[in-house]
Amino acid sequence: MRRLAFTIALLLLVLVARAQEVTDPRLFISDLIEDLVAGQEEEVDVDALTENLMFLWENPINLNQTNYDELAQLPFLTDFQVRSLLDYVDSTGAFLSVYELQLVYGFSPEIITRVLPFVTVSQKAEQQQRGYFSRFRHEAAFRATTLIETPRGYNNEGDGSYYSGSKMAAQVRYSGGNRKHILFGWVAEKDAGEQAFAGDNPYGFDYNAFYIQVKDIGVLKNAVAGDFNAGFGQGLAFWSGLSFGRGSDPMGIRKRQPQLAKHSSANEAQRLRGGGATLAYKNFDVTIFGSYRAIDARIDTNFEARTYSSFPTSGLHRTASEVSTKNQANEAVFGANVGARFKRFNVGVTAVTQSIDGDYSGGTRLYQSVIPSPVEARRIGTNFDVLLGKHLLFGEVATDQNGTVAAVLGGVIKPAPLVDLSVLARSYPADYASRYTAGMGAGSGTSNEEGVMVGLKFLPAKGWAVSALADFYRFPWMTYQASAPTTGHEYLVEATYSRGQHYSISLRYRTKLWYIDQQPEGTMVKAPFPVTKSSARVQFNTSIMRRVSLRTRWELSEYKSEVNSTTYGSVVYQDVTWTAKRMPLSLSARFALFDTDSWDTRIYAYESDVLYSFSVPAYYSQGTRVYLMAKYELFNRVDVWLRWAQTYYSKMEELGSGYDLISGSTRSDVKLLIRVKI
Repeated sequence: MRRLAFTIALLLLVLVARAQEVTDPRLFISDLIEDLVAGQEEEVDVDALTENLMFLWENPINLNQTNYDELAQLPFLTDFQVRSLLDYVDSTGAFLSVYELQLVYGFSPEIITRVLPFVTVSQKAEQQQRGYFSRFRHEAAFRATTLIETPRGYNNEGDGSYYSGSKMAAQVRYSGGNRKHILFGWVAEKDAGEQAFAGDNPYGFDYNAFYIQVKDIGVLKNAVAGDFNAGFGQGLAFWSGLSFGRGSDPMGIRKRQPQLAKHSSANEAQRLRGGGATLAYKNFDVTIFGSYRAIDARIDTNFEARTYSSFPTSGLHRTASEVSTKNQANEAVFGANVGARFKRFNVGVTAVTQSIDGDYSGGTRLYQSVIPSPVEARRIGTNFDVLLGKHLLFGEVATDQNGTVAAVLGGVIKPAPLVDLSVLARSYPADYASRYTAGMGAGSGTSNEEGVMVGLKFLPAKGWAVSALADFYRFPWMTYQASAPTTGHEYLVEATYSRGQHYSISLRYRTKLWYIDQQPEGTMVKAPFPVTKSSARVQFNTSIMRRVSLRTRWELSEYKSEVNSTTYGSVVYQDVTWTAKRMPLSLSARFALFDTDSWDTRIYAYESDVLYSFSVPAYYSQGTRVYLMAKYELFNRVDVWLRWAQTYYSKMEELGSGYDLISGSTRSDVKLLIRVKI
């Protein structure tokens, strides 16, 4: 009977199989990441996520020898889908083929299409018996980026008031190890304007990160040394590293990452340096970690004792002023987590202490008066998740050294095979010590926010997927934009129709209301007034003979204010991707037209980029944008990417400001990346 069901599933998934025959994984992965970061109106560091997905693409997960933590690395899978897949293996035995995923409860054709490139099926045992040090693989990559135009800051006059380094940005990456047990690597980066092998960096680049990670060796579940990240529960007690806010998937409301993970990105601020380990015995996990590193800080000279006025997180050290903040403070972080894991119920307790050597003068604005000093913080939190049939309930409660309590409670409900519901409630007090936290919400930090988020996703008919999200929130204390407590809401509706590999069309509408200080004409003071930003998008994807992919998008934006006039914006672009048939070459290009009335109506559009890069330029004013990118594989071991991009502003004669000022109406850059695999 099972083999009959499998045969039927195989026939049903022919279109899916063809659709997942992607010769350039970078293009496929960029689409996945765009969905994950759809709600972020700023550039997001996705180096680590891109690297992990590329690693899984080249080293797919064996569905017959996997576990929860391994499957949880696929960010587009919900907890219910992960557990449903594991339950399927437990109840029916090993997979016969990856196309048997059609028989797993909760796996739609859309999800299966996403999963297929990252999984495989093997009846043979992993080669662990050959030794933990078997089958080491190595990879090295070099990336260089430079502006074609020369901003004002590079007209160096030698007085230290301009950028000290060249306008070229460079990055070097190395990683090695085997898939199951040992990983190690190094990342070095020089931002544009920073010096390399000179000045303040006489021995190399401005940023260096290194790591070694060991997994699944006896009772040692995971251990990491060097630069690493840690995250527990829903991010209320402790979370460092990559953290997404609300994306386009209403089911992606639960945070999930390995408790300890290598830091392999170029993000200079969100990392720890030291080490940690997780020991597993039966159903219990114990994790301890510690970090001690220098961080950027601006010293307040108005105090005799060592006092800091701020802690910059940009990682930029280009001018004398920026260099003066580099590694000025020392930060120590120590923490532990104890967790109990069962088939349907997990619970954990996290305790952490953070300290910075010095005092903090604090912000001068009124809204900052309740923010705790970041130089010392202690938090303890309890998190849980429980699977009730086909429904998942999760949450976390945490408190800091002042007794302030933050809490989040959520659930993902599956009332029918083709319907999913989600709900998330959170309460983050304004005086909660929120450094190294990442609770899900509308704001940028885990403080000063209360709200409820509700989501729906269902498949009304073959090929159709409909999703909706509503978020209602309030800021009980003033914010940097509003001088009084305010409320807000955000709605998102999206419908997608796809027909195998042939074509897909999607429609998305998003609207957000919040309050900012404005000064109406004829008044003497500013006060919070509501503003609304809405956008509507139509996107059409199609493939021609499997070698040519086309993407067309048209997006409109509207910005309404009770004080100022309504402004509008629009973007239309065409993407083309071509993969050669008889040579390892792929080409991609975009041509975009944009017209916006103001910066408020800017539209962000994600672009395909070279490996380990992700571009999300803001389209504003009037003009065009174009990019061309080529990838060529040499000798099956060397990959070369070359990318050129240019934005032309038809109504501007100068671009940027300050040291980044460009005289002219175009901004262009060139990227080169070379990767060697051994």
